[in-house]
Amino acid sequence: MVVVNPKNWHWVEKNTLGWSKTYFQDKFIPLRYDHDDYNIEVIELDQISGDSNVSQRKGKVICYFDLKLQFKGQVTSKDNIAEPQNFTVTIPEFMHDDDQFLIQLDTSSLQPDSKNVVSNEFKKYFLNSLLKYQVDLIETHSAEIQE
Repeated sequence: MVVVNPKNWHWVEKNTLGWSKTYFQDKFIPLRYDHDDYNIEVIELDQISGDSNVSQRKGKVICYFDLKLQFKGQVTSKDNIAEPQNFTVTIPEFMHDDDQFLIQLDTSSLQPDSKNVVSNEFKKYFLNSLLKYQVDLIETHSAEIQE
């Protein structure tokens, strides 16, 4: 969809929440982290709510989003002795102008060793994957809102 907007002067906005749901489903299910002793993966997008938009004014493309995200994850021992263990990842405020947001892990059902790996190593890996969203959002939608 191309919007008629001479010299890209007027404010144009596109709601991208639907695209965001698909993005997180496609990019994060599964999101796998390979550890020496465990396979850790995101297995489900449990919740996404809030706002996500790409806008353009005076020729400049910007995005703004404020999302609540919740994922279900699973830890499987590489020796396949134990049953898979589940955990939850919640980001209560994933925002466009912040890269130091809270990532809440509910690891109460994990064994101590796997809990440590999820809380330290997987969390960093997850954060790095999450930070790609803003770049992908702008790259995907900027051409559609400019003349």
